[in-house]
Amino acid sequence: MKPMHKANGYVVVAATPVLFQAHVETVIVPKTLYQVTVTFGNKKIFFDPKDGKSVMSRTIDGVLEILKGRKDIKYKEGVITDYLNQARALVRRMESDGFIYTGDRHQGGIQ
Repeated sequence: MKPMHKANGYVVVAATPVLFQAHVETVIVPKTLYQVTVTFGNKKIFFDPKDGKSVMSRTIDGVLEILKGRKDIKYKEGVITDYLNQARALVRRMESDGFIYTGDRHQGGIQ
């Protein structure tokens, strides 16, 4: 930090980003709620294939793209692996309950 030239206060010249520990959690209420949540810092990212409000939140690859773009997640590769495993299991469970997953099935999708 260095002092401002024409005002009181300081200017940040360089900063080290904070890496947050992420937690991946699956919530299933049969026939009602199917959701995987990735929580880190004060941010929550939802994978909700049944009731997601955007294409990004309704598809495995949409959430995967968001997670790969984040620079503030500690142990990001492990978090992504955990997310993919839980998301795949959630989709299998949702389909066994009679719903049809309409998301993409490549890359991070169901193999």
